[in-house]
Amino acid sequence: MKYFVTGTTGFVGGNVARQLVEARHEVVAVVRNPAKAGDLKNLGVQIYQGDVTEKESMRGPMTGVDGVFHIAGWYKIGVKDKSEGAKINIGGTRRRGGNGAMTLAHWRRG
Repeated sequence: MKYFVTGTTGFVGGNVARQLVEARHEVVAVVRNPAKAGDLKNLGVQIYQGDVTEKESMRGPMTGVDGVFHIAGWYKIGVKDKSEGAKINIGGTRRRGGNGAMTLAHWRRG
């Protein structure tokens, strides 16, 4: 199966992408900085430059996927202005839709 994964340059998203590759799935990822995704690219993950806050940057890479793992997120401890978090965490989730793929909130290996 083919999965679109956000947050792959982070700890959780990167591990989910690796587990999907190990399970012989095709993985597509949109990252803000492709230089941070070199290890994933070497594993066969298809890397595209983009941002979850920009729907158009996700539209092409999401085409034809069977499922979505939306793991990208923003957090800062002690920050009073949380508007950037809302833009990424809420807006990014809303923008991932529209391609007909099922969003997966949980996946268990094995």
